[in-house]
Amino acid sequence: ADSYITLAPRQAAIGTWARMRQLNAESEAKKGSNFEVKDSFDHPMPKPIHCLKDADLKVFLQNQFQARRIALSAEMLYLSWPQGESVVDLIPNNEIIDVSRARPEDWARPEDK
Repeated sequence: ADSYITLAPRQAAIGTWARMRQLNAESEAKKGSNFEVKDSFDHPMPKPIHCLKDADLKVFLQNQFQARRIALSAEMLYLSWPQGESVVDLIPNNEIIDVSRARPEDWARPEDK
């Protein structure tokens, strides 16, 4: 059976991964490196042995439940595509306000119930 969760990060945490990648690119450019920010993410997900939790879940994002692989370390919550090996987003744990179990029917639009 699928597991469903909702995440409530602080607004400032949204886009952390994109900002980190942009800062890295700017830093490399100042060094004269030819570093390029790519559309695809190439940072690997942490190994399950290094995580407090590693699972495929349905996460409530952008007003709908979406399948994601999550990896929770002591410092970060990493998100990937289901069974993915590359990070697509991350949220520092100190920026997460709440994580809750969810039931899809509680989040359905009235016309979808």
